[in-house]
Amino acid sequence: MKKISLSALSVSFCGILLNLFLTILKVVVGIVGHSHALVVDGIHSSTDLLASFVVSVGIKLSAKPADEQHPYGHERFESVTAIIVSIILFLTALTLGYSAVCDLLDGEFMNSPLPTTLAVITSLVPIVFKEGFARFEKHMAKKLYSEALVADATHHRTDALVSIGVLIGVASGHFGFPVADRLASCVISLFILVAALEMFDDAVCKMVDKSAPKNFENQILCFINSVLPMETKVDINSRAFGSKYYIDVILYADGEKNIKKYLQLSELISRGVEGKFENVKGCNVLFKEI
Repeated sequence: MKKISLSALSVSFCGILLNLFLTILKVVVGIVGHSHALVVDGIHSSTDLLASFVVSVGIKLSAKPADEQHPYGHERFESVTAIIVSIILFLTALTLGYSAVCDLLDGEFMNSPLPTTLAVITSLVPIVFKEGFARFEKHMAKKLYSEALVADATHHRTDALVSIGVLIGVASGHFGFPVADRLASCVISLFILVAALEMFDDAVCKMVDKSAPKNFENQILCFINSVLPMETKVDINSRAFGSKYYIDVILYADGEKNIKKYLQLSELISRGVEGKFENVKGCNVLFKEI
């Protein structure tokens, strides 16, 4: 667990450095290159710094071992982290969308200096960096079973979408169509809002003991059936605990004699499920007489 925590924290820290670099780059070039869109996007990147910091805290807290007050561990801190990131993302999208709509309505941007070539070139940089880092972080999230990294990877990908809108707006402004800047901002804000709501819904489902995906439960059932006698009836229940799952295996036994027989297999099933499936936090075997 400690090794996984350090790996996830390293990935998150790289995200913090990336957001710091992009924030400074966008704001400085936006001011020098007469691009309102780049300046606003730089402010947007500064909120990403906060989101990445929150993710790092969530990863560190979730890796803490169980204690008296938290006997089942701290994995749900990752779900809490994902909820916080989704709220930050939602509020950022509302702010960007509101600003773009207001600018469209007052029309003052039509008299502003046109963005320079430097601003257009700079607006390409966040697209490449953000999309590349989102893919890397999503790969690491699957490898480390980290819900917080999944949320942060989604955040970076939506940032890449925002940057595409910024590029369209800056390039259009550079060639004499500044209104495209604000229109693109409105459209991209809607994409961010949808992504934030989906992230929030997924995190909340994991906080309220949502069951594991059916295909994952079927994999566990196949493994259990390979261990048990062919005639055994078995069911499983699952519930999410942060980025991991608790599994309850229910064995139906015909009479006390069969229960004693299955008791001998219960430890084999429990250890087998926990050992074979890395994102299973715990497996309990229950018996019901038929």
